[in-house]
Amino acid sequence: MRIKTAFALAALPALFAIAPASAATYTFQGNNLPGNTRTGDHTNITATYNNNTNLFTWSSTFTENGSGTLAEGAWLVVSDGENPKKHVDEYAILYLDGLTETVSIYNYNGVNSANSYRREQYLGSTALNVIDTGNSKTFEFSLDATDINNNASFGSEWQGIRFDNNIGIWFHGASNLTTQYRTDGSLEDFRPGVTGWYDVGNEMATAVPEPGTAVALGLVGLVAAAQRRKRSS
Repeated sequence: MRIKTAFALAALPALFAIAPASAATYTFQGNNLPGNTRTGDHTNITATYNNNTNLFTWSSTFTENGSGTLAEGAWLVVSDGENPKKHVDEYAILYLDGLTETVSIYNYNGVNSANSYRREQYLGSTALNVIDTGNSKTFEFSLDATDINNNASFGSEWQGIRFDNNIGIWFHGASNLTTQYRTDGSLEDFRPGVTGWYDVGNEMATAVPEPGTAVALGLVGLVAAAQRRKRSS
């Protein structure tokens, strides 16, 4: 038993070097959510964030409301707990354009509007996948948020795009949407005719440890068990 324990102790530094103890993918899942449904009912929202790779994914489904309206896009801000609204230069705002299938990213200016893109810094874009069934529409995308989260332009409060065991969401669907882009890909115009919303703070997310982390934590348990048996013998 001393040999196994010694081996485990010797292996721990290498394991933790490749798998930090906190490495995990956090997932928020919500179905049939409340909120303003003028741009369609919020049938489903799923968000994930990996705090090791900074991979963020988003999927949101709208179904037709009583007026037959469906969103054509949306804007989105997420936090690690609080409702992101009114927090200046802490989070990124993402503009989901279902017409051109583009997600444009800026720093959020804290104002209760979609106008951050007019004066704030353009942080890049990624592709938006749109699944249109006729009476429902799903917007989904994934992005590596490393460069966004590490951006030093906005001060010490900057978080970018991330969450953990808690998530805050400021999400506004947009219908009758008009968009226009500059030659560098940045937004010239993002103008919704009708908006809805789903705004929450401190919603619970679940964590799934990375495989390497699970191995390392299991090894810690093995060492602890071996030491307990040694003390009791």
